Amino acid sequence: MALPAVALALRLRGLADVQAALGRWPRTRSEPAPRRAADAARRVAWCVYVAAVYGPWPANCLQRSVVTVWFLRRRQILGDLRIGVRRGDDGLLDFHAWVEHDGHVVSDRPDVRDRYATFDRVIAPSGRARWDA
Repeated sequence: MALPAVALALRLRGLADVQAALGRWPRTRSEPAPRRAADAARRVAWCVYVAAVYGPWPANCLQRSVVTVWFLRRRQILGDLRIGVRRGDDGLLDFHAWVEHDGHVVSDRPDVRDRYATFDRVIAPSGRARWDA
């Protein structure tokens, strides 16, 4: 249920408001060990991806990434939402979002940083742009 709720919230409120709201949700009490945190981060990202691909609600990369960061945060695991951009073959800007934990990509292919130029901070696109799925 998190994917459609986040998708609707992103459409109605925008990325900054959704991140702020999700940041107020309670977290679990215990913090995992660093090695276990990295494994857990990859498992959480995989579960969100499977739910988005095979579940009743298809989700784009931004929706999946926001949900992944939220689920990681609830487990006291740090996850960074990364947004990158590249010029598409059609001349339009292609935006893509993914999650990193401890500097390692957990929700996408490891070479995603080679394919997209990343922003130093989260920026919500506007105008003529599209989000890769």
